[in-house]
Amino acid sequence: MARISARVLKSGIPSFTAEIRLQGYPHTSKTFRTKTEAKKWAKLKEVQMLEGKYNGTPLSTQKRLKDAIKRFLESPRTNKSWLKQKRNKPMLKFWQKELGHHRLADLRAAMIVEKRDKLSLGLTYRKKLRSPATCNRYISGLSVILQLCVEEWGWLEQNPARRIRRFPESEGSTRILTDEERFKLLKACHSTPDLYDIVLLALNTGARRSELEGLRWGEVDLKEEMVTFRRTKNGKDRTIPLS
Repeated sequence: MARISARVLKSGIPSFTAEIRLQGYPHTSKTFRTKTEAKKWAKLKEVQMLEGKYNGTPLSTQKRLKDAIKRFLESPRTNKSWLKQKRNKPMLKFWQKELGHHRLADLRAAMIVEKRDKLSLGLTYRKKLRSPATCNRYISGLSVILQLCVEEWGWLEQNPARRIRRFPESEGSTRILTDEERFKLLKACHSTPDLYDIVLLALNTGARRSELEGLRWGEVDLKEEMVTFRRTKNGKDRTIPLS
């Protein structure tokens, strides 16, 4: 919406500046001698923008997906522990390679689905097909960046990735090691002290690998028999008793 601000010049003559901030367009302003002229200009430009007739260049046609990925990586709001997770870097590189050169205004759900399907049919470095859950994470990761373009950066009007249906995922199964299996596992790790400590802590806390790798001695309270994981998947601290 337009905003009109008034000020008096050193000569004593009043001036009125009309400013327009409309999502998807760069900030636009112009100064007039009268408030009526400022309002008239602002109303005209707003109508032109909404009807797609404005001669200014929308940000969605200036910015490309690679620009959005770059800003996401540099943003102080981006969870740094998320970036350190090994599986997320390949995801960003994939979208950078496949769609990074496209303008944001040209992105369509069909284009993203085509690349998602290409990903699902390709083999990993282990010569295996990617799971539906992995493909869904790639879409979700891209959607997060595009949603920032819509809600915070004003680079897009809508997020094309939000309309994409996710692959159905299997619920998986939860299996708990028996006492005998735990004994054999710890015995096999006993020759490597560091590995033994990590496995023992994993069995006691149920922590993820990334949480164990990021753990610091200052987060372990042996006196109170508590451990606090600060680099968690959701970014929230989690304190667990040591058994």
